[in-house]
Amino acid sequence: LLRGDVKEMNHYRNDISMATFSFFNVGSSKSTLNAKADRPERFSMDSTLGETVAEPLAVALNICRQAKPAPTDKVLIVGPGPIGLLTALALKNVCGLENPTILGRSPARLSIAKALGMKTTTQLGDDSYFDLIIEAAGNETALSTAVAHALPGGKICVVSIFEDDFIFDINTIVAKQLSIIGCNVYETRHIQESTKLLADGIIDPSPLVTDTYDLADCREAFAALCSKDKKACKILFQMEDIK
Repeated sequence: LLRGDVKEMNHYRNDISMATFSFFNVGSSKSTLNAKADRPERFSMDSTLGETVAEPLAVALNICRQAKPAPTDKVLIVGPGPIGLLTALALKNVCGLENPTILGRSPARLSIAKALGMKTTTQLGDDSYFDLIIEAAGNETALSTAVAHALPGGKICVVSIFEDDFIFDINTIVAKQLSIIGCNVYETRHIQESTKLLADGIIDPSPLVTDTYDLADCREAFAALCSKDKKACKILFQMEDIK
C-alpha cells in the first residue's frame, strides 16, 4: 500500500484474504465469488466501512464469547481504541448489556464512545467496582486499574499485546479470586458473525471513522493514526477502482 503496488494489493485481496473476506463481502456490491472464479475480487478503490471493521469486530465478538457476560453484569472497558469501542458495541447490541462504561484519557476517543451511546469516564472513583473488565489498553496502569476495580469473583479479559515488561502484584488477584482470561484474535465463526451483524445493520460502526485520506496521502494517514494525541480512531482511504 505504501509503495502503491497494485499487483501486490490484488495478490493480498485475492490470494491471502480469500478464505475470509472474499467469502463474506458486506460492501455496497455483492461478492462475485463462485466455484469457477479464481479471481473473484479486485482491489476496490472505494473500500467500504463494512470490510474495514469486519475483522476487528470479529476480534470483539471473540472477546465477548470468552467473557461470557451475564445480563446483569456491570462492565468496564479500559481503553477506547477500535477494539475497545467495538467490544462495547458487541456487548450492548449482541450480548444485551445496557451501558458498558469506557475508561480512557483521549477526549476524542471518549467522544466517539459517547456517540456510540456508552458511558465514559477519565477516572474511576474509589467505590467503582465491576463484575467484568475488558483490558484493551496494553499498559501496566490499565491492568493494575482492572485488578483494583474488579469485584471479588470478577473476570478480567486481557485483550492487549503488551510491549513492555513490568512488575505486577498478583496477590490481589489471589485475594479477590479473580479470573484472568486471555483473548487473542478470532475464529472463522466470529468473522462470519461480524459480517452478518454489519450487513443486517445490527451494529453501526460509522462513528469510529475519524478521517478519510486519498491513497497518495497514505503516509500522512499512518502518521495521524500513530499520533500520541489519539485523535484518529479508524481511517479509510478514498480510492478509485483499479482495473
